[in-house]
Amino acid sequence: MKIVNYRAGGNVRAACIIDKKIIDLNDAYVQMLKAQGQPRAEKLAEALVPSNTIELLEGGERSLEEAYKAMEFALANDIVINRADVKIEAPILKPNKIICVGHNYREHILEMKRELPKFPVIFAKFNNTIIGPEDDIPLPPITEQLDYEAEFAFVIGKRARNVSQAEALEYVAGYTIVNDVTARDLQRRTLQWLQGKTLDGSAPMGPWLVTKDEIPNPHELEIVLTVNG
Repeated sequence: MKIVNYRAGGNVRAACIIDKKIIDLNDAYVQMLKAQGQPRAEKLAEALVPSNTIELLEGGERSLEEAYKAMEFALANDIVINRADVKIEAPILKPNKIICVGHNYREHILEMKRELPKFPVIFAKFNNTIIGPEDDIPLPPITEQLDYEAEFAFVIGKRARNVSQAEALEYVAGYTIVNDVTARDLQRRTLQWLQGKTLDGSAPMGPWLVTKDEIPNPHELEIVLTVNG
């Protein structure tokens, strides 16, 4: 499933996208429950298929199963929204953490004739950096060297601690794309990268999150970034 956040009026709601059709999963689930004669459909729907994307992912496999039912009901009953009528926001708007790994392309490191790091280079971004796929990237006056980096993002769906490499993907809810926009001149001022990595709007994300059931092996994907088409 391709999960998106869409803006309708002043609200941002979780949905899925199929071709050019947007399906509000919570709304579709409410209508499905009502069609089944379920009492308190709205409260039950908010518990099982929340209108908030993060809460939906936190619901795990049960919420995803019910979301698929909502999607099928919506398609069967033409409960869809035209993609052109709404704005798509970042699929994850306020994550608890944005953990980034530097020097993470093995071939590029070797191409630059550098040694592979013994330990991962870790840095962070914050919620202020996240913007949607349809938003313009700000060009702050404090930098003269704004750069771009296409990154593959693993979205963690449940709390994890001391997880083995073999079990790591069990904690992944899905995948998305993030443009790690970086102010190179600010980044190189110190040994810490934070200054160059955390400018407002420096993490365009999306347009959607693909649930892990649709990507059996994320290591087999190819990432392509183009500038000006």
